Amino acid sequence: MSEVEALTKQKEDAIYYMELRDAARRLYINPDFKKLILEEYLLHECARYGQMSANPVLTKEQREDALLICQSAGAFKRFMSAVIQKGNHGESQKEALEQAIIDAENPSPDDFDEEI
Repeated sequence: MSEVEALTKQKEDAIYYMELRDAARRLYINPDFKKLILEEYLLHECARYGQMSANPVLTKEQREDALLICQSAGAFKRFMSAVIQKGNHGESQKEALEQAIIDAENPSPDDFDEEI
């Protein structure tokens, strides 16, 4: 893979993560997402599973399963945070990558060794 191809791939990845970040931001302001996912599932449903994980009437396997489901709230929040961070990083790198692609496609005479 050439330098230009590698830089182009990095730029495409940066744009992809920016698009994911923007999608996450749109979700966060969507009232249905807030109500169904953030409130109902991540807050109430996961709390219910947290309580179930301590219920001695359930089998050990059922308590472990309930705990895993409860922990999904934290995993989801970490995932969304990572999506936003990657998008922000991609945005901060995009301009530099564009310039690096231009520089790699058009090397200056100073880039060549004068010795033969």
